[in-house]
Amino acid sequence: MDELLKYESYAVKAKEQMEWREAIFYLSKILEYATDSIKHLALKIECLISENPGDMSSAIRFTTSLQEQFIDNAEFLYWRGRILLYNGQADMGKKHLKQALNIDPDNKTFVKYWKGI
Repeated sequence: MDELLKYESYAVKAKEQMEWREAIFYLSKILEYATDSIKHLALKIECLISENPGDMSSAIRFTTSLQEQFIDNAEFLYWRGRILLYNGQADMGKKHLKQALNIDPDNKTFVKYWKGI
């Protein structure tokens, strides 16, 4: 557990310094052990997006590989929807965002993002 907490602090620091590859590395290490940690999945997705905002292929591959496992998780659906929207797949992105809102209609982040589309 101490090792995972150390990795988390490294990942957060790297993210703050916009060192995306390093943050992704440490988040991947965490996810090897904490496979259901949506917090760390969301952070990794955010870093994958930030690493190369013009190319969503890494983020799409990553979320596609997890889709079956997290298809009922609002946070995952929110991030998957955002990635699809960024990638020009508006219909599918909106579908995922609507699913996230159906699961968690009071989530202010989801609502704010949906209103901004």
